[in-house]
Amino acid sequence: VTRNEVTTTLTGETFSLRSGAKVWSNDLELHYTNITVESSAYLTVDEGVARQEATDDGTGVGSPSGSSGAGHGGNGGQGAHQSMVGVTHGSFLVPNTFGLDGGHNLFPHLGGKGGGRMFVNVSNALVVDGFLTAKG
Repeated sequence: VTRNEVTTTLTGETFSLRSGAKVWSNDLELHYTNITVESSAYLTVDEGVARQEATDDGTGVGSPSGSSGAGHGGNGGQGAHQSMVGVTHGSFLVPNTFGLDGGHNLFPHLGGKGGGRMFVNVSNALVVDGFLTAKG
């Protein structure tokens, strides 16, 4: 587990994540010849970003009547009673930026945290029977 927006960089010949194991970081780089993620194993950067203040750069839009999702590589989702959505930021072709938070306004109904970053460089074989995720 890595926190506080520190990049975790792992390099080698073979990376095997056994069934039931979990590797979580907010900013993960893997450089291997072979990577295997077995069934029920998780390689994840889910919700890897510290909570952000709402801005016009893609974060979701919050209001007392409803909130919208953040946009990354496309517009965010439109929440109930919300006329605006999170505008596009980053690229869907080269997604190398952190995700942004969903809309939030009133406690305890805060929007979700943005997803982290993951870069996977595999020169031979990538086998994913488990989960490789970057959900926000």
